[in-house]
Amino acid sequence: MANLALADLVSPYLLKGENLGAYHAALSVIRVTAYSLAASDDGIAISGRAEFNGKGLIDISQGRLLIAGSTNEATPPFDPQRRSPVFDLAETSVDFEVFVPRDGSLIIGQGEGTIAAAGFAQTKAVLDVWGTLPVQPAPSDYPSSGFTLDLIVNAPSIRPPFLHPAKMNDRGLLEPDSSVQEVSLSLPRLRFRLAHGNPIGSQLRFDIVSFGTEGLDDPGDVGEAELIAMTPPYAFIGGRSDQVVGIGFRKAVLDLSSNATPPEIISKFGFGDDWSGLYLPEVRIFVAPNGAQDLAIEAGVQDLLIGFGATHGISGDFELAVIDQGQGDLTLSARFFDADAHAYGIERLSPTTARVTLPAQTRMVIDIQGGLPPYTTSLNGAASSRLYDVDLTANPQQSLVITGHDSTGATPKTATLTIQAQRRTAQTTLPPPDAGASPTQKATPDPAVTDPQIVIAFQTDTDVTLTTDPQTAQMMWTITNPPGGVETGPQATFTVPLATGETKTVRARLTGTIVPTELFYYFYFDEPPRVLNPQQEDSLLGAYADGDDNISTAKALTPLRGDGREPGALPAFGDPRRQLFDTVVPPGTALKVYGEASFEADASDAKLDYNYKLARRRAIAVHQALANHHAARGFTFTIDPEPSNMADYPGPNARFSSLAAWKANWVGHGDPNRRDWWSASVELPPGLSQPEKHGNRTVTRPSVPPPPPPVIPVVDPPAPNPPDPPSWFRSAKL
Repeated sequence: MANLALADLVSPYLLKGENLGAYHAALSVIRVTAYSLAASDDGIAISGRAEFNGKGLIDISQGRLLIAGSTNEATPPFDPQRRSPVFDLAETSVDFEVFVPRDGSLIIGQGEGTIAAAGFAQTKAVLDVWGTLPVQPAPSDYPSSGFTLDLIVNAPSIRPPFLHPAKMNDRGLLEPDSSVQEVSLSLPRLRFRLAHGNPIGSQLRFDIVSFGTEGLDDPGDVGEAELIAMTPPYAFIGGRSDQVVGIGFRKAVLDLSSNATPPEIISKFGFGDDWSGLYLPEVRIFVAPNGAQDLAIEAGVQDLLIGFGATHGISGDFELAVIDQGQGDLTLSARFFDADAHAYGIERLSPTTARVTLPAQTRMVIDIQGGLPPYTTSLNGAASSRLYDVDLTANPQQSLVITGHDSTGATPKTATLTIQAQRRTAQTTLPPPDAGASPTQKATPDPAVTDPQIVIAFQTDTDVTLTTDPQTAQMMWTITNPPGGVETGPQATFTVPLATGETKTVRARLTGTIVPTELFYYFYFDEPPRVLNPQQEDSLLGAYADGDDNISTAKALTPLRGDGREPGALPAFGDPRRQLFDTVVPPGTALKVYGEASFEADASDAKLDYNYKLARRRAIAVHQALANHHAARGFTFTIDPEPSNMADYPGPNARFSSLAAWKANWVGHGDPNRRDWWSASVELPPGLSQPEKHGNRTVTRPSVPPPPPPVIPVVDPPAPNPPDPPSWFRSAKL
């Protein structure tokens, strides 16, 4: 059908194929890409879609369809994947419908009645078989000169490079829309009609029927026009990363007809067919001078109606909003109060760590500032309020990990504070001068700067507990002076006995990490099974990945699942790989998942299709499991092979340049190593391996106390300066 012209398709159904007149040449440059035919007692209808195979010109002012060039049958069909990035005239298509009624032509009947020549007798006999004069009413087999050919021109879309997809969140702010690739402006669909009648005096006519038709079934009205529409309805203006100015626009509908009104206006506003005017469902502008920070302004109108003539007037829902998007980094602090309302403040060790010495029972108040309220907080991974009871009665040393989130945009700000809490010991009454031993002195570290940096977490009169900044549970510890200490760990803290006048040197060592650039996940032969419902494919394959021994770090021994796996098999998504993705692979990393399948000595298209889909299911299973187990890390994923139909391979993120290349790779997966390819692999970014780090630091507890001050006042530690109250302003709208 590649070179079937519209003129060639419809000519056999028209009178001698000649009553297209001068329009025959114009219809010859319209190439049919698809059509269907239907027939009944009333006539024959042919409808379908076509595209220009040359150059065509529609002259609306003169009511003509003209040729402006020549046909080129070698021109290939339009390929949407190869269209120009902004505007491509080759994208233009034509929907057509031709109807030829079973209705005799009075023009032919009149001509037949005037022919008296003897040589016309046989022709007249044939015409009499079809229908005798006078011409009978429809349906009739008498020759017809009437037909109607409707043409709907689908104009190409415009994709401005300075508009980028966006969506409006529930706070009335614009944010990028990653589900849409580009912003497209759609032009109106024009409907034309080429027609000839059966009555005497009928002439071939070419008319415009509608400036904005919905389709071939829409009767249309020349007074109605959908001028332009934008998809998606929201967009940022500028470069790909610009988020300062945005717009909102759905479409514009013009109605100048006094006989009809677009159905969406009738159903929404209850107007009659006599309304005329301009309808804009939504027009907005968004301005955020500092991008995603500080204040943003949004102004717009919804359901804007501008009436003309007897229905003149303007109506709509006008809005002006000023919205607080939040500003500054999110910071955390904490205060503690005992039963007597005494306050205890924390001592900062770093921006994310602190320590505090407390009575056995206190109440902690979490302070949070910056960002955008309301805030949410958690303590040691469990959601909490801003108040929390701390009990050090049974466990005198506790680690309190506070996490806070604000309400900023699509990606809330997050902050974490780790507080090492130590229970206070009862204060010893000072003996009279020269009547007893001096009080124990506080241990101090040397001034060395190490990597990792060793710091004192807390201490008692007999022990010093060390940790590192930043703190990590993978640290190994050794007392190197005095020599002979045994390395212990891994653990986040290390307690060293330290008596008065004693000095000890401690080493902290963080073992090196070797991270491969590719991780393999092994399946059993011919697994996972097919999913019948494509809409459930991701969820069911994700559930399969979490099944017992479905995916492992070790290969299957044989094609029989009951024979098990090679020794040393571990769950594919447990430790140590879980620790790798949670601590080493950076958040937001783009991960590539490649599905594989073994070659069973059959390279037929059927086997290729089967193994292509099997490899794709394996890639989806690993992708879904990693996404579910590490949702907080914000990883992004691409899989191969993709898409589901191998005829559409390669997709935008394909590993190979063609299906033939993918097949060539698969054919190499046979014996003797075919067990290697019952698998999927994940490509990791380079440079994740870390060398070993270690540092030494010496702690000393003095033996001679400094002279006591004349008076030792007893003062409760004051509460830290409270943070500024959160901003009360969120948004204002008129």
